[in-house]
Amino acid sequence: MAAVDKFAITIQGKGGHGAAPQEAVDPIVIGSDIVSALQKIVSRRVSPLESAVVTLGVFQSGNAFNVIPDTAKLEGTVRTFNADIRKQVRQQIEAIVFGITSGFDATYSIDYLHGYPALYNHPKETAFLQRLFSEQFGEEQLIELETGMGAEDFAYYLQEKPGSFFKVGCRNEDTATHYPHHHPKFDIDERALLITEKAFTKIVFSLLGS
Repeated sequence: MAAVDKFAITIQGKGGHGAAPQEAVDPIVIGSDIVSALQKIVSRRVSPLESAVVTLGVFQSGNAFNVIPDTAKLEGTVRTFNADIRKQVRQQIEAIVFGITSGFDATYSIDYLHGYPALYNHPKETAFLQRLFSEQFGEEQLIELETGMGAEDFAYYLQEKPGSFFKVGCRNEDTATHYPHHHPKFDIDERALLITEKAFTKIVFSLLGS
């Protein structure tokens, strides 16, 4: 799973009347250029052999149809696996925001938060879990997941000690359990909790030699 960072950009322009844009410094137009430029970081500044995501989830500015506001706020997330790419993307975001705001006589501030690191499952521990779970649940019940851009705080543990992170499926044939995380209708089949208990019990007994 990927490393996750969060950034918040505040653009300080100059408000004015919508009928006289030449007298204002429009943070909405500036912010729109920034949104467009940030999408080019991954496609044009990151090697196609590497993985990265830059997503904007917030664009807030103004409250009247005929008024140019004086500020705009953008918020987004960065997902990466490679530490060098992670650093590069941050530098590119800051360079783009500086360049665009400078070109339009606006100022800005960036609040950049480094979040969870990338999650790395160690091979030996992962093979150990695969063997145990094959014995407990049957090999046909194990699915090797593809690398994903989601993030997980368990990554901090794996930086300190070798280990492996696994998921337990929690859906059934009822379509009510088919919605993804963060969906307002997300729900689970709670019988998955029993499977989780069996998985961890198998791990504990195996490590204790029982």
